[in-house]
This record gives sequence, C-alpha cells and structure tokens, in this order.
Amino acid sequence: MEIVEPAEMTAHPRPARRTPWGTFATWVFVLASGWFYSTWAQHTPYNQAPDEHMRYAIVRFIVRTGTLPLGTDPEIRDPIWGTSYAFQPILSYIVGAGFAKVAALRGADGFAELVAARHASVLFGTATVAVCFVLGRRLFTGPWRWVFAVGVAALPQFGFLSSYVNNDSLALFASALVVLSWVKGLQDGWTIRTCMLFGASLAVCALSYYNAYGFILLSVVLFCLDRLRAYRIADDKAESLSFTLRRGGLIAGISALLAGWWFIRNAVNYNGDFLGLATSDASGTQYGQPYAKPGASSGRAKGMTLLSMLFYEGWLWATIKSATGWFGYLSLDIPKPSQWVHRALNAIAGLGNLAALARCWPGNPFKGALRVTNESPVLPGLVGASRRLLQWCFVWAIIIPWMLSIYFSWTQDYQPQGRYILPMLIPFTYFMTRGIAWVVERFLVSHRHRQIAAVALCAILIGIDLDALAIVITTYG
Repeated sequence: MEIVEPAEMTAHPRPARRTPWGTFATWVFVLASGWFYSTWAQHTPYNQAPDEHMRYAIVRFIVRTGTLPLGTDPEIRDPIWGTSYAFQPILSYIVGAGFAKVAALRGADGFAELVAARHASVLFGTATVAVCFVLGRRLFTGPWRWVFAVGVAALPQFGFLSSYVNNDSLALFASALVVLSWVKGLQDGWTIRTCMLFGASLAVCALSYYNAYGFILLSVVLFCLDRLRAYRIADDKAESLSFTLRRGGLIAGISALLAGWWFIRNAVNYNGDFLGLATSDASGTQYGQPYAKPGASSGRAKGMTLLSMLFYEGWLWATIKSATGWFGYLSLDIPKPSQWVHRALNAIAGLGNLAALARCWPGNPFKGALRVTNESPVLPGLVGASRRLLQWCFVWAIIIPWMLSIYFSWTQDYQPQGRYILPMLIPFTYFMTRGIAWVVERFLVSHRHRQIAAVALCAILIGIDLDALAIVITTYG
C-alpha cells in the first residue's frame, strides 16, 4: 500500500527568490564560516589530526617534485602501515599542494606552509556551506532554510574536517554537489546545465574518498528510476528513451572526462588495479609492521563478533561521539553539555520524523492529532513519486556510509571514527531539520514564534561551534 503525504506537505510553491538582505546575510555567514575554519587550521599543531603526517607527505612530494607520487613510492610509504594514501584519490592533496607552493614561494616557514596546505580543506568546507544555502532554499521554506545550512556549517566535527589536510572535506563538498544535482534534476527536469553539474559533481565525488561512493551508486539509481517513471507516462516513448540516453550519456561522459584519468593511471601503474585497493593491501602486507598489516588490527582479528564490536566494545558510541565533535586522535572533545544538546536535537528530530511518517500511514486513527497547523513546506515544488524517490535516496545515503565503516572496522582496521560516516551529513541534516521543524510547528502556530525558535536554534548551534574552537585554541595555543 502506498503512503501518500498530506496535502500541506506536498502542494508547495517553488522556492522564492532571494531578497537583497537575504543574499547579503548568506554571504556574510559563508565568509564567516571560511574565517572560522581558517582560524581552526592555524591553531591545530602538526599531526594533531588523523594521519595528517601521511597525507601531508603527499603534499610535500608534489610541492618538491612537481609530479604526482605513486602509492608504492618509499618516500611517502608509512613505516608502520607499510602503505600510503597515494593509492587513494589525491585531488584534495593536489589543491593543497598548490596553496603550499604559493606559500613556499612567498618565503613561508614549515608550519606556515602546512597551514597553507590545510586551506584546501578550508576552501572545500566553505564551498560546502555555500552549496548548503542553495540546497536549503530547495529543500525548505521559511527559516528552516537557514537551520539546514547552519546545521551543516556549525557541526564541530565538520569544522574539524575543514581545518587539516584530508580528503574528507572534499568528499563532503562532493556529496553536497551531488545532492544539489538530484534536487535540481527532479524539480527542474534534467536540463543540459543540470546534467553538466551532475557529471562534474560525480567526478569530484569519484576523486574524493571511497566512503562517499554510495552517492555515485545512488545517483545511478535515482536518475534511472526517475527516467523510467517518465518513460512509462510518456506519449512518445521513443523520444523519452532517446532523451534519457542523451542526458545519461552527457552525465557519464563529463564524469569520465574529468575523473577517468585517475583510474586509468591506477590501472596502468598497478597492473589493472584501477582502484588501487588491492595494491595498497599488498604493500601493507609486505612492508607493514605485524600488528598493522591489513586485517591484523580488525575487530574480527581481535576476536570480536560483529555485535560485540558494535555494542560491547564501544564502537557505536565512539563513532556517534566523534561524528559530533571529537578532535585530534580522539583526544579532545566538546563539553558534555554540548554533546547532550546535539543528542537531544537528534532525538527531537527523530520523533518529529516518526510522527510525520505516522501521520501519512493509511488507516492511522491519530492523523488528526498529528496534523500541524500552517505547516511550512518541505521540498517545495516536488511531489509524488519524485519526492519519495529523493527521500529514499537520502535514507540510503545515510545507511551506506555506516555499512562501509562497520565493514572496514570489522574486517580491516578497528577505527570507530565519525569522519568515516560523515558523507551522510547532508541527507542526515535534511531529516534533522525536517523533524525539528515538525515538532516546533506542532506547538507554535505563529510564524513569528517559529522564526524566533529557528533563530534560537541556529544561535545555539553556532555557540557550540564557537566554544569548540575556543577549546582548540586554549588547548593548543
């Protein structure tokens, strides 16, 4: 039986145009976010972030030689793990090397050069915030557009990822672009401009981090299912099929043109291993320390069952905590009150989403009690099958990073780190904002009161993030 959302949740206008004041406020916040991440980058000591020394070695190699390293190069191979991050896509390190090279030419010292390289992550983080404001106008109306963007920008762990040398920040930027492409395609149709953006975003995603590859899989699913629906209702089915092939070919062609070189390079250098994963494991097996060889430090190798790893060894709790705000090598975290605020907001959002879903369920006797008066539109301009398709893809975009992280910890290396699941941040924040909006609007009918609640929520999130930066500065100096 199909679940149909109530009229006030589906019959929405298209996003309103920005006002001059709204545009000004948006740009101020985006630039302030860039300053915030840059300040964080300047106060974090070298290697007080996950494997930054291994990542920065690639940046230094590019700056020194002007060439891209192979994963097998002894100069960048870690003596403990016996492998390097050069087997993985290194686009973020290439951008960081560009910043570092400019700093070196201007006479910067060692740490200043490192900070310059970190500004690749600062750039990707700031760009993600900018995309989230565009997304927010398409996902929500009213003050919830700001709550969505601030929910991403002011997450302490997002600020941390935007402050040191890594490719997680690029993965988050890529996921935001992919989601924007999804929404534009479903709302506006698959125009040439949207398909070009889609292809470019998939290329960036492919060149970011493997734990973001779920967005590539879901992109294929979303595009094909949406076009299949269009084919079924089309009067001219031949033209509909031709359109799908043309647009799909454009998306795939741009993706291959922009990202294909990396995988061809891997295949040539690693005997057909276009992802580099098998060669990386072979290098780790040959050169790594016994306790650090592939699989030696996995949950399975430690004698854990999958359930015991998740619930009894602290994996699940540590992952959730470090996805909110746990910095360095899981040594510096945000205060407990800040942690509990985030957990409370997530719990409220969960209840709101469950209530909204329950209200839509056919035959529910509590539909009237769950109805919200003058509810703000969610996904304006998107109804029916397209709306359900997008939200199901959001659900799976949350599930897949969790599945990949669990699999990696249990079979390869036990690492309960929230950064491995944070590619889910954009769809997760969508559901968080949607759920909180439902709860607030259930109890506050006045539009002004709802605005005040949204502003207060944004202020709380920003305050927690500023406090996190203050902790970093006072701890490290």
